[in-house]
Amino acid sequence: MIAKTAPILRGIRVIDLTHILAGPYASTLLADLGAEVLKIEKPDRGDTTRGTPPFAGRLSHYFAAVNWGKRSVALDLKQPEGRDLLLRLVEHGDVVIDNFRAGTLEDLGLGYDVLSERNPRIIRCAISGFGQTGPLAEKPAFDAIVQAMSGFMAVTGERGGPPLRCGVSVGDVAAGAFAVAGIALALYHREKTGVGQEVDVGMFDALVSFMTYYLTLYQVTGKEPPRVGSEHASMVPLASYATDDGYVVVAAFNDSFWKRMCEGIGHPELTADPRFTTVHDRQVNRDECNAALQTIFAQRSTREWVELLEKLDVPVSPILGIGALLEHPHTAARGLLRTIAGDGTPLRVAGQPLHMSTHEALPDPLPPPELGADTEHVLRSLLNIAPQEYSRLLGAGIVG
Repeated sequence: MIAKTAPILRGIRVIDLTHILAGPYASTLLADLGAEVLKIEKPDRGDTTRGTPPFAGRLSHYFAAVNWGKRSVALDLKQPEGRDLLLRLVEHGDVVIDNFRAGTLEDLGLGYDVLSERNPRIIRCAISGFGQTGPLAEKPAFDAIVQAMSGFMAVTGERGGPPLRCGVSVGDVAAGAFAVAGIALALYHREKTGVGQEVDVGMFDALVSFMTYYLTLYQVTGKEPPRVGSEHASMVPLASYATDDGYVVVAAFNDSFWKRMCEGIGHPELTADPRFTTVHDRQVNRDECNAALQTIFAQRSTREWVELLEKLDVPVSPILGIGALLEHPHTAARGLLRTIAGDGTPLRVAGQPLHMSTHEALPDPLPPPELGADTEHVLRSLLNIAPQEYSRLLGAGIVG
């Protein structure tokens, strides 16, 4: 058995200038891998999501979800002394991550050229809606905007219905995940070369990457892929079906699954039906295939179908709600949730999903920080700021 070591990013210090979701999601994943994350916030109000209801006591559910494991340092970057303090922190850092609109840090005099002059080993990861280059680089963007422009919404929705936004802010979390990958690659490169670099992650870019087979499907057919609800654009049957008490998702799309399912549920005649014999046949006749299955699945409960199809080794699942997901034994077995101390109420949050044979899991993580809770400690310990100097900075509103 391979021995576990300390958390894999222990010793890496991240200067976190992010807010809302894409950036905080990325820096939280880094924190859960052992990095020390210093969340830089505005002294007056901090991250916007601190005020997003509902709350656990005084703690926003939204802020808690993607800001645990960090320390809060309140600096006013619009003041020269605030920017200077940040640059001094950069001298002690490994990574600077932000998710401002392209050009924002440069306008503050904190572009990568300035950061790397202070610390040639620094890695800057910039997350934005459309990346740092290109005609849309300075366009403001939120998740719904990039879902709309990337084709994601065009293929999401019920048959014949309007385009729909995916319920999860997939543009944000995809960009955050790619940011972690980019930072890891940059750290690996730095180990070999001794120098940092700039990582440019666009939410739009991330979702275009996610479109995969839809891009080729359009080129092969010459047609915009239709919205098909919970069905799959190419694989049939792969959809949700109403049972007599809920819904079940079945993915019996290849010939082996199809034959095993039809025989196991007592309808072998479906495999002999020329409309459904092959993968291509089922694609061409998807409506008839799904209608036949819907009639069958409506006759039993979700639990009965799941138990039967699992015995047949056919991919199947009930549609779980969030409450069921939180309590599911597989969620616990995979260690996917971390418990943090909320404001009087412990909260379970999603941790990083990587499982590495040599990576020791972190102990109970830090709770989401109070705004500016770590400012004095960080500035005095890293920058040797004297108590009287800190008091002056605090009085001037440069720190908080």
